[in-house]
Amino acid sequence: MSFPVTTSLRVVKPLQYVVEATRGVTPTTPTFINAGPIQEFTPNIETNSVNYRMLGSPDLYKVLKTGERFSFDITFNPIDRLLLSKGVNLDSQDVTHNRDQSLTFLLSQQMNNAGTLSEQYIVAKGCTCDSTSVEISLEAVNVSQTWIANDIPIPTTAHGLTTPTFASVITASPWTGLTAGASSLTHNGNTYVLRGFSCTIAHNTDQFQPIGESNVFATIPTIRDISGSFDVVHKDNLLSTDAENVTARAATIKLSTDTKITFTDMYITSYSETISATATEAKTISYNFVAKSALVEPAP
Repeated sequence: MSFPVTTSLRVVKPLQYVVEATRGVTPTTPTFINAGPIQEFTPNIETNSVNYRMLGSPDLYKVLKTGERFSFDITFNPIDRLLLSKGVNLDSQDVTHNRDQSLTFLLSQQMNNAGTLSEQYIVAKGCTCDSTSVEISLEAVNVSQTWIANDIPIPTTAHGLTTPTFASVITASPWTGLTAGASSLTHNGNTYVLRGFSCTIAHNTDQFQPIGESNVFATIPTIRDISGSFDVVHKDNLLSTDAENVTARAATIKLSTDTKITFTDMYITSYSETISATATEAKTISYNFVAKSALVEPAP
């Protein structure tokens, strides 16, 4: 038996999204926005079930479906702050791009259909960001997000949309560790020589499934947990003193010349370094932090 197989090169319409006016309902005439240079797209479909046993039988009696859960993970290198903002900001901070918006995501790929490769669509509706992680190195700004969806149907040749305008091909360069320029980290008004930075904003999304319904009724972001770490070349003891006293400080990290993350009340909770006889690099200290609030916004 032989049949045409699909690879990542068979993606026709790259991942793109549109904001929903009503959660789980794609606009009638949607204009999609390209999600950027996507490195990985991982849909996760889980069918919840309950195993039943019966006296007198060594084997299962029944396995019954109790619900469905849909999510997907994406990793990308941003070219703008739009999708990043929708995975971080509160609506009280940013009415245009925030975590409380629900999105429809779409991707198409050529897949086998009765012996022929045909374009098939993956459409995820009612999507809310559950967590966003940002990692900055010299080589790249990497963003990883987990999105919770109301529904991700099995891929089909019909996208089910009335008159969609699909996203244009992107040509912009993704951000790297050079894009923001020098002195990208500012803490309590002081700049530092940064060697690495990472942070995670988790929204602890509630997936509300009513009794009697197999699908999630709503995905609701709740409390935020903001944490991270950064490595800087040692120049003084100010950061270490703040760590000992758990002092709240304002801090910003620039991701590009026009985008930064602003942290309100950043608390450095611990720090560490390795002093080695074989070390061949400048003295670098790693700091861990939590923060009261975070906002992706225009820089500087």
